[in-house]
Amino acid sequence: MKTPSILMIFVVLAAACAPASTTALPATALPTSTASPATSTPSDTPLPPTGTPLPSSTPSETSSPLPTETFTPTPTAAATETIGEMLKTHIVFYLILPEKGRTDACGNMSVEPIISKRLRTGDKFQDVQIALNMLFSVGSQFYGAYYNALWNTDLEIASFKYLKEIDEVQIDFTGFLPLSQISACDKHAIREQIWTTFFHYEFHQKVFTYNGKFLIDQLGRK
Repeated sequence: MKTPSILMIFVVLAAACAPASTTALPATALPTSTASPATSTPSDTPLPPTGTPLPSSTPSETSSPLPTETFTPTPTAAATETIGEMLKTHIVFYLILPEKGRTDACGNMSVEPIISKRLRTGDKFQDVQIALNMLFSVGSQFYGAYYNALWNTDLEIASFKYLKEIDEVQIDFTGFLPLSQISACDKHAIREQIWTTFFHYEFHQKVFTYNGKFLIDQLGRK
């Protein structure tokens, strides 16, 4: 796998899942996107805070999973921040950049960050759930030059738990994951997209399950 390059696309995020304690910044209205499954169009007005507050750093605390995030892409970046700064201050998730000449996740692909216009909340437990839900809501197989191995899935977070005493996050996923229809290359890429998105938020240990069974065993360990 190649070292990830800094190829970025900026996406506008709907903030319908932000908890009551968080105030989202106004988003700029954009042309209609073809990305699916988008359920709403952002406007110039501040997005209303909704949802249930997510866990802080208290032991063994379980939060209600966030609603699925949807997004509308934007081709421009905020002029006041560098790419490096935005990787730390904005919600980020990861897609696949295929090997040159390929249009799939096989070969010498790389995993690249997609930076949204939604700012981080300051709570990494909330931010990582928002980012994963954004990833799951991309919907299409191709996004510009990028490939999305999750295109034929419909995953969501069923439960999210943080165990402070061992600094471990436990996430159980549910939803549509047709393992028998997913190629070996895509299974590997799904793992890379989910894992890399999760670790972007500076966590150290995790347990991922799908309907109670280890996700790594279902996707394969290679």
